[in-house]
Amino acid sequence: MDIGEILLAELATQLQLSSLTIDENGNCPLLIDSELPLILHLEPCALLIMAPLVLPTFSFDNAELQRRMLMAALNPAFDKEPGIGWHPEFQLIAYRRHMLDGMTGSQLAQHLGDFIEWMRKFVTSLPRSTPATATTRGIHDRV
Repeated sequence: MDIGEILLAELATQLQLSSLTIDENGNCPLLIDSELPLILHLEPCALLIMAPLVLPTFSFDNAELQRRMLMAALNPAFDKEPGIGWHPEFQLIAYRRHMLDGMTGSQLAQHLGDFIEWMRKFVTSLPRSTPATATTRGIHDRV
């Protein structure tokens, strides 16, 4: 067992699951609260937490939305919060990469909790567009 497999075994114990399995691509799917699919992707020295970023169906202020999305995409470059990006299979995702060296199962559980909380806050904080206010205009061709 390598360090990634050991961490997943510790995480499974903390989450009261029998086990967490890794597929041939290094992915470990995990469903949170029966609604949020996470993918834990094991690399030789790091663990990547990914989840589809589902945007609500309401109308957005597009200029502000683009600005916020691009700012969030740069988060990992500055070792800030999770980032967002495009995955060929999962499409729009949120992600966070953590180095495995010295990580414990408890720390991994905390990282997952922080990631989920960030995702939920990010989606709810996106700017909605304000509906246009009706204006009163008329055309008068006769007086």
